[in-house]
Amino acid sequence: MGTSLSFFGLFTPSSRKSRSSRRRPRRKLDLTPQCEQLEIKIAPATIAPATFAVSGGTLDLVLGTSEKVAIVSNTTSYTLSLGTGQNWSGTDGADVAGNGLQSLTVTSAGITYFSTGIDITDSASSGGDAVTFNNSTTNPYANNFIIALSQSSSGASTPGLSFTGASTFSGTSALTASVNGDVVVNTGASLALNGGALSLMATGTNAPLTVSGNVSNANRPITLQATGDVTVSSGVSVNSGTGALSLAADVQADGTGNDGVGTLSVGAGANLYGASIALRGADVNIASTANVGSATSQPPVSTFVSAGLSNPLGLAVDASGNLYVANTGLNTISKVTPGGAVSTFVSSGLSGPFGLAFDSSGNLYVTNSGNDTISEVTPGGTVSTFVSSGLSDPSALAFDASGNLYIANAWSNTISEVTPGGTVSTFVSSGLGFPFGLAFDASGNLYVSNVDNNTISKVTPNGTVSTFVSSGLSNPRGLAFDASGNLDVANLSAGTVSKVTPGGIVSTLVSGLSEPMGLALDSAATCTSRTTVTTRSAR
Repeated sequence: MGTSLSFFGLFTPSSRKSRSSRRRPRRKLDLTPQCEQLEIKIAPATIAPATFAVSGGTLDLVLGTSEKVAIVSNTTSYTLSLGTGQNWSGTDGADVAGNGLQSLTVTSAGITYFSTGIDITDSASSGGDAVTFNNSTTNPYANNFIIALSQSSSGASTPGLSFTGASTFSGTSALTASVNGDVVVNTGASLALNGGALSLMATGTNAPLTVSGNVSNANRPITLQATGDVTVSSGVSVNSGTGALSLAADVQADGTGNDGVGTLSVGAGANLYGASIALRGADVNIASTANVGSATSQPPVSTFVSAGLSNPLGLAVDASGNLYVANTGLNTISKVTPGGAVSTFVSSGLSGPFGLAFDSSGNLYVTNSGNDTISEVTPGGTVSTFVSSGLSDPSALAFDASGNLYIANAWSNTISEVTPGGTVSTFVSSGLGFPFGLAFDASGNLYVSNVDNNTISKVTPNGTVSTFVSSGLSNPRGLAFDASGNLDVANLSAGTVSKVTPGGIVSTLVSGLSEPMGLALDSAATCTSRTTVTTRSAR
């Protein structure tokens, strides 16, 4: 930090008087008793700035309640970074006033607690001022921030307010910003509050607000507004928990009314969560695969079948909404009507039935883990062998759009493909870890739950394997896609069902289950999960 900084209005070490105490009062001079009084104003004395040159040292600014720090840089590109070794400290407040020329980078490592928070203000006529929060450490901001940049330029190469690191606010710290320019949460960045309200407002002429990194608040309101476009990028989550969530494009600079131009856009796989959600704009574009709803309460869970099953594992739903259950303990298949009536559909001819899947003709296919075969069961209940060899502890089944059957071989860590004519080949030979659940998305990609490493793999139609979910799961088993393209995952060890958006964001859909294993969705997109305790090995 070789460039000198000037701090206007900062008391020097030799004087602790505030600026207001050094001003002389106005005086009225009675020149002649017989004449009109003449008012003469005595201008305040000009106070020269105290200049500090800091290069790697410690700069401690202990501020009183009414004192401000005015930051003036020598060049238009200078950045003041309050980082390690350069500290503000105090017990009252800190106000930062800029001159419209420099950018200010705020890192939590250089700021200790101010009880009344920190105000960052720039009202210079020259414009172009910018503030960046760039906390890439685990040290959270412990202050309320109020940011007012009235002359930042909209559409400039540097946004008026941006977040480029993992910016976390501790306790009840709040963040309120009104910026006459662009507001951006950058890709790879995040903004998280834990009890204080969050309000970001882009107030310039058609100024945009772009959210390309996750934004969250622990059960307090989130308000994101702009006079121009508000964009939530694909795969990004904005989560206010039990607080209200408001996203508004096309508002006037004071946050009311509209100016008729801003578009609210929510990208594919984006997530908007809140106890209440308000969305507005001159135009609103929400991707069909975006998830807009409450993340604070799980859907109602009830017992659908309470008796007549034995170590139920795999599930499948036919075209009429009947549920079929593989009873591994009895080597049978049960049929459950939509009303909950249970009957035996297959009573013999199976060996350790596990995975279930229907083809387009209504035939049911069953993995037999006891003898490494696949059985075909007609709608009338007739059982025959469809695949007699080439498998290794087959678990899950899934059909693609062409009628090919895919089988997860748990012990060999492979996926087999079986044509409608019964020809078996290896579709995936490596990259899996005890594959257990299978499900296809609408684009023909196959998703695989890996028990050994608690991940979900994605396999393209040509067999390319990549990791879709790398964390947040616990002994994942059954998989199923809902109508919005979200993937539901049964977590056996955690007793939960996770929801994974198309963008790979993991959240808990249902908790409080007992070793959930199989998953199936009926025509109403109701998730059906096994809630009985399995006696099968947890592997």
